[in-house]
Amino acid sequence: MTESIIYSNCNTITETVSSNSLIIHDQIKITNDENFTDYSLPGNGTVTSPFIIENFNITTPNGRAIIVEDTTKYFVIKNCYLVTSVYGIYISNTTQGTVLIENNICMNNSLTGIYIEYAPQSIVANNTCTDNIQSGIYLWASPFSTLMENFCSNNNKGINIYGSQGTAVFDNLCMYNVNGIWLLFSNRTNSFLYNNTCIENSSTGILVFHAYNVEIVDNICTNNNYRGIDIGYSYDISIINNTCDSNSEQGLHVLYSNRSKIIQNACSNSKYGIYLICSGFADLIDNLCSNNIDSGIYLEMSLRGDIFNNTCNNNGLYGIYLYSSAKANLNFNNCSKNRYGIEVLDSPKAVIINNTYIQNERGIQVDFSEYYWITHNLFQENEGYGLALRLFSDHNIIHHNVFVNNNQGGTSQAYDDCTNNTWYEEETKEGNQWIDWDSGKAYPIDGAAGSEDLYPLNENMEKISYDFLFIVPFILIILLKKSKKKRKER
Repeated sequence: MTESIIYSNCNTITETVSSNSLIIHDQIKITNDENFTDYSLPGNGTVTSPFIIENFNITTPNGRAIIVEDTTKYFVIKNCYLVTSVYGIYISNTTQGTVLIENNICMNNSLTGIYIEYAPQSIVANNTCTDNIQSGIYLWASPFSTLMENFCSNNNKGINIYGSQGTAVFDNLCMYNVNGIWLLFSNRTNSFLYNNTCIENSSTGILVFHAYNVEIVDNICTNNNYRGIDIGYSYDISIINNTCDSNSEQGLHVLYSNRSKIIQNACSNSKYGIYLICSGFADLIDNLCSNNIDSGIYLEMSLRGDIFNNTCNNNGLYGIYLYSSAKANLNFNNCSKNRYGIEVLDSPKAVIINNTYIQNERGIQVDFSEYYWITHNLFQENEGYGLALRLFSDHNIIHHNVFVNNNQGGTSQAYDDCTNNTWYEEETKEGNQWIDWDSGKAYPIDGAAGSEDLYPLNENMEKISYDFLFIVPFILIILLKKSKKKRKER
């Protein structure tokens, strides 16, 4: 009697597979349509009455327990217990939509539990594939297939999908593998990875490489020893509402992949929350990237990133870090209680609008970066400067920001060590609001540039006019002259 653990939708069910309840059988080998009748299987191979291979216990050293190849008939493999030296189930070159594999246990195979190649529109559901040396389930060149509610544990790869575009992978549990789910070379047509749980794998939860138009939605990829989700050399990937917490390196890593949509993911308690490298035109929206060791969001050599409404708090170094990433747009992000709210290095022509930086060591630090537009941000209670422009960060425009109690005890809430930075809007002659501003003069900015905000705003974000300071004396002089003239006339 063998007891196995089945996981369905993350609920643990103990199922007992008894040698008394299954038929002990030798290898089943079907290499053409006629072979189905050699085993007296029920069914006739039609869509309404498929051949059924079920309730077998096949434990054999002969390489493959069940082989089906070069067939056109419909068939089902279910409720079998399969342990062999190579493959538990081996499917090759079948007509599309004819394969259903469900409720089997394939374990302790030296290569793969379930191997499928050149079998489009196959369905693999609710199988347990554990302790296989290579993969729990391996789908090769079998597009538009469905893999659902399988449990794959203690394999090198829990589920491995190669060259099978349009495949739907959902409600699977992949844990204690080296890698949970791999999707490689999926081109032209959408593939879907929905609601899978990939946890406690020794490398990565979900890996997608060389793929096009893949949707990765509602997955849980936590406590993996490297990355939660890893995307590489791909295009138009949508990564939405995944939980990628507590991974050793990155919650979400994107490499050489343009036009990614990264929306509403939780990427906390890792070294990096979200890490993009050489990946342009990405949308990062509504993500939670907090309590990471290094950075909440890290962009390196990634052009035109739109970073909108993310929460990047309590990270060890940076809420958001831009390195060699030009023309980024950062809007409505909350970057608080980090070492730096935002750090920018060698990343020209960014727009930073309507963000919040509270209780960091420094709100924003800009190095070697020119032509920024920094406006309508809140800098509050940062230990050092709210905003610091350093090291050849020239030609930046800063206006309509609010600075509250930053660098307390210092002489200014901001720092400028560069040239040609303008601390007000040229058109309206409106600057920034400074809580420590001494009304009646320009606001001084620390640093070698000797910059000033010439047009500070009051608490209502309104410009205070100083014209009266010059007009009033002239009016008084005129009034005095008139008064003297009247006295003389009398």
